Amino acid sequence: MYLDHYNLEENPFQDNINQRSLWMGDSLKEVALTLKRAIAVDKGIIVLYGDTGTGKSSLISWVEQSLARHYTIAKFSDPVIDYFDFFKLLSEQLKITKKFDKKSAFLVNFRNSLRKTSATRKHILFVFDEAHRFKIDILKELAFFADIEMRGEKVITTLLVGDNIMLELLENEDLKEVSDKITKKIQIHQLVESETNKYINYRLKIAGAKRKIFEKEAIQEIQSYSQGNLRLINTICDHALRVGYASGLNLLTADDIKKSRKELITKFSAKKRTNHLKVLYQNKHNQKPHQTNLSASSSLRLWSIALAIILFFLSGFFVYFFEMEKFQVWTLEEIVPQSDNFPGLENKIESQNLNQATESSNAGKELDLALITKLKPIKPIEKFITPKSASENQKADNVNIFENHGNRTLFNKKHIIYFEHSSNALSKGAYEILDKIADFMIENPGTKIVIEGYSDSSGPYSFNVTISKYRADSVKSYLLARKIAPERIESFGMGPEKPLYSNKTLEGRKLNRRVELKLIATN
Repeated sequence: MYLDHYNLEENPFQDNINQRSLWMGDSLKEVALTLKRAIAVDKGIIVLYGDTGTGKSSLISWVEQSLARHYTIAKFSDPVIDYFDFFKLLSEQLKITKKFDKKSAFLVNFRNSLRKTSATRKHILFVFDEAHRFKIDILKELAFFADIEMRGEKVITTLLVGDNIMLELLENEDLKEVSDKITKKIQIHQLVESETNKYINYRLKIAGAKRKIFEKEAIQEIQSYSQGNLRLINTICDHALRVGYASGLNLLTADDIKKSRKELITKFSAKKRTNHLKVLYQNKHNQKPHQTNLSASSSLRLWSIALAIILFFLSGFFVYFFEMEKFQVWTLEEIVPQSDNFPGLENKIESQNLNQATESSNAGKELDLALITKLKPIKPIEKFITPKSASENQKADNVNIFENHGNRTLFNKKHIIYFEHSSNALSKGAYEILDKIADFMIENPGTKIVIEGYSDSSGPYSFNVTISKYRADSVKSYLLARKIAPERIESFGMGPEKPLYSNKTLEGRKLNRRVELKLIATN
């Protein structure tokens, strides 16, 4: 959208980057070299950890590409897989074709595969992305694999990649054997201001920039907003470029970044606003929720407790709204959570057909008709029409899809934009939808749009809320760049709420990673 305006050849701040676009300067280069050396020399189990959004996934993609000639790599990026499905997926990635129905049979096939691999002088690398989200019974098996030797040397190296909380997870008594096999722990840090400046200029140069686009003060404001978090840097820079394009600006200032920050505020869903209020109040006053023993209370005590509870919630609401007015941007913890509980990870999931590709291998491919039609929605969904495919749905003619209901104009079906696993990148089909919606809103200035971002339910709850905010913001940012006024757009990060399909299956989770769009009339 803004490439011609800035004379760029590609989007400089897209999250899904190739090896050429990976910035390998300063501290990140040191981490990369340390990681490669640890894999080649230390072997065993290696831990790469850091805050969400610091570039861990991009770094391990670079490592995989650079080691592909000398290693057979098995990558696991779906932390919801079941225990036995892990062995099936491992067999698939190592190209073991013989079927098995129990672990002992797998080990026989695996031993034969190791002999073939060893004959080619190749080693094996296991990569667990978001390792802190995997089930403990799967992680326990890594100690066994770390001890396997062929011709007197260890042939399997395991790389565990995850957030800082992974260090606490590895202290679990059940994972003691795994911890004993760890040979290296490598931390990846957020960027300092000088690195942020180099990173932004590098990404612009790779994208074809021939001139200065961000003033020095603008980069300082970006650093203040992002605290050196790569994902947040990408988000604010991309949106600032769109704002600059919409306003006809060639050089972006600190004020332009502040404007972009303000526009990127996405609201909580009602449920999350209430939960946030309770946590906020309890944290501020360092107290736990009230507990009452009704059977032992007199009438006066009952009335006192009831009044205290009412005052508790009223004061909580006042505190909440005061804080929301005071701070008009997200905190780092709110946008990229540093810790959380992991509800639901112990639930068993339905057995999956391993002839289907994993989420990571399906990245960027369109959802097909069979995937959608063989699933049943959790409950009837009003005004929702299941698309024939994601491709067809996102390329549909959206100009004549409105119905009049009195003085309100609504979609006669919900329009849905789908997203890849842990991504907020818009597809080509999504841009076609948004262009038609923007054209309609420009021609009909009395319309507003409601944007709701969703995630699946796997992994930490706060991560799901975060990624749903990013998805809603990606859509909002594009519409703002098409000169749709901010007051005409409402966006919400809904997290895993309102799933259309069961999150217990791979197919269902794919269809729940989405943004829903609704147009309404205001006059």
